[in-house]
Amino acid sequence: MTPCLKTLLSPRSLRAALKEATPEQLDDALSKFIMVSEEMKDAHEKKQQKEAEELQKLEQFKQHIIEQGIDFNALSKLMTGKSKTKTKKKPTKIAINKPQTTPIYHYEKDGEMKQWNGKGDMPNVIKKSIENGLTLSDFLKKDTQQ
Repeated sequence: MTPCLKTLLSPRSLRAALKEATPEQLDDALSKFIMVSEEMKDAHEKKQQKEAEELQKLEQFKQHIIEQGIDFNALSKLMTGKSKTKTKKKPTKIAINKPQTTPIYHYEKDGEMKQWNGKGDMPNVIKKSIENGLTLSDFLKKDTQQ
């Protein structure tokens, strides 16, 4: 909101702004304010009337199209060069109960069974066993081997 409009809409600010005005100036300002207000109201009414007429014409066209049995999608495509129907996107597949794909390697260290998921540094126990002739698949859990 502009400062001028704030002044006009606040009685206290309006009094302060007009306190030096003469009665003739106040009457002149009031008549101009009323004139502008009426012009704006008329313009608003004309705009609403024009919109109502356009809506009425569109409703008439709509009824005519329905009565003639014209396919709206075909008419829309003809008028715009595009079809109004939207193509459906393919749904993305969501894996439910996805089987475990990361192998789990089992090894024994200090008499205790441990696991390694293959990420990070290889445990020394597995590394030394591979150097002595075993393979990494030898450490896979029995039910995850293929």
